[in-house]
Amino acid sequence: MVLESDVQIDHDARSLVGGSPLRILRLSGRGMELVAGLRSETTPSWTPAVGRLWRSLTDAGMANPVPEPLDDAEVDWVVPVYDGAEPIAPTLPAGTTVVHDGGPNADELRRRCAEQGWRYIRIVDNAGPGVARTTGAAEGAAPIIGFIDAGVTLDEGATALLAGHFADPQVGAVAPRVRSGPAAGLRGRYESYRSPLDLGPRPSRVRSDARVSHVPTAVLLVRRSAFEQLDGFDAGLRFGEDVDLVWRLDRAGWRVRYAPEASAVHAPRASWRSMWQQRIGYGSAAAPLDQRHPGSAAPVRLNAWSLATWLLLAFGRGPVRAMGLALGVGSTAALARRLRGSVSDPVETAFRLGGRGTLFSGRWLAQAVGRAWLPIAVVAAVRARRPGPLLAALVAAPTVEWVEVRPDIDPVRWIALRTLDDAAYCTGVWRGMWAERSLGAIRPRFTGIPGLRRDEQRGESVRS
Repeated sequence: MVLESDVQIDHDARSLVGGSPLRILRLSGRGMELVAGLRSETTPSWTPAVGRLWRSLTDAGMANPVPEPLDDAEVDWVVPVYDGAEPIAPTLPAGTTVVHDGGPNADELRRRCAEQGWRYIRIVDNAGPGVARTTGAAEGAAPIIGFIDAGVTLDEGATALLAGHFADPQVGAVAPRVRSGPAAGLRGRYESYRSPLDLGPRPSRVRSDARVSHVPTAVLLVRRSAFEQLDGFDAGLRFGEDVDLVWRLDRAGWRVRYAPEASAVHAPRASWRSMWQQRIGYGSAAAPLDQRHPGSAAPVRLNAWSLATWLLLAFGRGPVRAMGLALGVGSTAALARRLRGSVSDPVETAFRLGGRGTLFSGRWLAQAVGRAWLPIAVVAAVRARRPGPLLAALVAAPTVEWVEVRPDIDPVRWIALRTLDDAAYCTGVWRGMWAERSLGAIRPRFTGIPGLRRDEQRGESVRS
């Protein structure tokens, strides 16, 4: 187990501040000794107390497991395919199940499967990738089901690294990092930095309110007993069926891990058109996901005080903006009062957490304008004859990201592409809402004091 680098250890108050979502974890004296050992990369001997601490830290997103690779893992691989001419990684083992979901080129795909020793299943009428995966999973009996998309190639050793996580009996699924493959031109460079399948280099527990809220089925290993417990993928979802499965696993008590130490490469989109269509499709899943998991697909999660602060700063003038600043300071002071007894320096901790929470809230709000609220924002800007706040919101998030990432793309084109990317996703969001006749997908989700979840402001105690 490795402690996250941004976890703050308060030795005087015997508490940890960090995790995803952010929280305070109270520990016993022995627990603090064990945590100090983790920070110094000293692995303690396994005892029931260490096990309880391990579970608390990993569940809180403060630490990540480092399991041993499982080289002899039994995995049933399933590949859903629509067009039988799509490339499939030839490195997949014999016995892999390829499910041809109602598309063309059946004879060609059947021939390739015979050559590779893969099982071929044909669904006559296109039913969607979720149904195809569930159909293929039923053909095997191995304890782990591996879902992988056509055009995706796992790096050497990735399967063993992923399978090692199943040594924890509570892990129901695990996914690697999925990078975009090399491609020439502006589109290829942009996709290499902004592929929606690439969730970054940091490991995480996966749940709707965590730093990594979902993982794609581009590559996903699932414990068969967990998959069968939930009756597989939701047949009613054409997009977002992988997000739905992950959230249902979490709700059923299973842990889902994002393990970027294992990686895979997916083929980039062949054209700008197909890339925008992909984004629209992903956005269209927000509304049906909100229907199944109310609040989990919200475009932004923030404290009501942070929202009020940013609204006053963005749309106010003079004294009104001063009120916004005062509100931000006041909410931080309120947090300091709530932290007394939980940390040794509540004022310093409150300003660090509250300030960071407010800044991040501003970034998330700006992103939500482009990805969820764009039609509303445009109408409001036109009616108020004040396009400044809208333009600032559309430029802010891409600009900050460009400074952080420093992509091999000039900032003007980067901001333009990011804006189009978000607009395509927003188009899908509104299409999905129209189909579902629901506005839930654009409704923000409010939390408690900035920087801490409401249900965890009282802190937690762990005895070790």
